[in-house]
Amino acid sequence: MQIKLSISASHRAAILAASGASTTTVQKPTHDAIRLRVGTIKSLQCILQDTATMYSDQTVFIIAHIIVSEVRALFC
Repeated sequence: MQIKLSISASHRAAILAASGASTTTVQKPTHDAIRLRVGTIKSLQCILQDTATMYSDQTVFIIAHIIVSEVRALFC
């Protein structure tokens, strides 16, 4: 869920910036996107460090791929 919210916040920031909104208006969704990405990465780290819970490699790779793809899309 955090990934989808982060993507939405990133898109909102891009739309606001493209429409000529003020810098302060664009900053809020940008900060929200970063905060949500950090939360997602921390959650992923907890999943990987929790030896009592088993997750398949595919699940972790999919989550990591979504994060990397979206980060690349933001900066390209």
